[in-house]
Amino acid sequence: MLKINRLEPFKCKDSEFEFLGCDIYSDNNLSFLINSSNASTILIKEDILKNLYKHELDENLKFKLVQRGLATFKSIHTNYTNFQYKYIPKHFCIEITQNCNLRCKYCFRDFKNPTQNTISKKMIEKICNYIITYCKKNKINHILIQPWGGEPLLCLDKILIIKKCFDDSGISTQISVETNGTLITLEMAKTIHENNINIGISLDGPEKIQNFQRTYHNDKPTFKDIIKGIKNLTKVGHSFGILAVITNYSTDVIENILDFFVKELKCNNIRLNMIHPSKDNIYNMTFDTDKADFFSDKLINKLVSLNEEGHYVTESNVKSKLANLLVDSSGGFCKIQGCQYGKHLVAFDSKGNIYPCELTQYPEEILGNVENEDDLDCLISNSNKKQSFFIKVQENQCKECSFWYGCRGGCSSAVKYMNNPNVNIDLIQCSINRSIYPKLIELILNKPSIVEKLIKRKINFIH
Repeated sequence: MLKINRLEPFKCKDSEFEFLGCDIYSDNNLSFLINSSNASTILIKEDILKNLYKHELDENLKFKLVQRGLATFKSIHTNYTNFQYKYIPKHFCIEITQNCNLRCKYCFRDFKNPTQNTISKKMIEKICNYIITYCKKNKINHILIQPWGGEPLLCLDKILIIKKCFDDSGISTQISVETNGTLITLEMAKTIHENNINIGISLDGPEKIQNFQRTYHNDKPTFKDIIKGIKNLTKVGHSFGILAVITNYSTDVIENILDFFVKELKCNNIRLNMIHPSKDNIYNMTFDTDKADFFSDKLINKLVSLNEEGHYVTESNVKSKLANLLVDSSGGFCKIQGCQYGKHLVAFDSKGNIYPCELTQYPEEILGNVENEDDLDCLISNSNKKQSFFIKVQENQCKECSFWYGCRGGCSSAVKYMNNPNVNIDLIQCSINRSIYPKLIELILNKPSIVEKLIKRKINFIH
């Protein structure tokens, strides 16, 4: 049974050492300590925790706590609270078309009045050259490019133009495409495989769920066509991931959804995104925050059981949250904290406008345009100071939350979509984080071998 306590800051007598305070999660004679202000963590045994409560610390423990950011020496600047990280985006979304052959019930894109359906070859080259110039200036050698839509595979020729631009640049580039999968013929699958393009299939679950949430324009079902596309990828030996949107209709059957993805489709790389409220939510699909505990329990238990059965599956959001909790042996901590759009990722539309996020194409959120040749570093720096997208989102409940640093109010775009002046945080992400993080800590304390499978790397757990 997970026990939760709090240890307040203290100073050691006749010493420059100062402990910064932490929340303590204990189980199985182990304790997980986390400082919510800077996401510093450490996992220690019960006898060491007793010494910490009594303020009896040997030099080795002091060193470990300082190294992990849970304490500081006045003479050494080790307090991570004031740490200023320079964001260097290495993930770029490029909108290549606003056209789509599907009309998903929860889609946020406005396809009724597209200003420009498909990007031109000339604009692709301008955007690519802009990114290349930025990368060379910042000595960035590897990046991720995500062609965005609409349905990107309607314009596979444009994706290949992007690939050629970067192949000629000398910058190592991974092209990654999220697709609805309905257009993947055997010939297209061969082209995708030959060009080493990563594929993520948007599939919300088994046939009944998929055909309700994601249909063609004429409301005809999509499931069988997507399975054909997946089989064509498999025939040419190309791996794929799955992106599923979790709605009010799929929350209760998350275990069945995961079984289907893993056991039937043989996919072990999954991402589950929670649907957010929008002004067009006419189907009452929004995730019910009252079900956060239920959903988190079912999700974690199923991931554990699948890995124990030997399927070695990971869910990317769980993986990121575990990374936020775990510190590697060098003392560095994961930078995947809260909304990273405009920090580690920026997006370009088909006109060359630059946005902090591909989900927030509001005119007031534009950072700049590639044709103005403004430096991306300066655009990001200036926007962080003045644009509403970057304003710190926080409510009173955030101040006492152990996991604020890994959430930071959730998705900035989701807050904007709600269009509610009385709500300043992403309530859905908040409910999920408050529910799932303690369960992940419990997993760390009791099943570290499963955690290593979920995070896909070895971890030095106890210090």
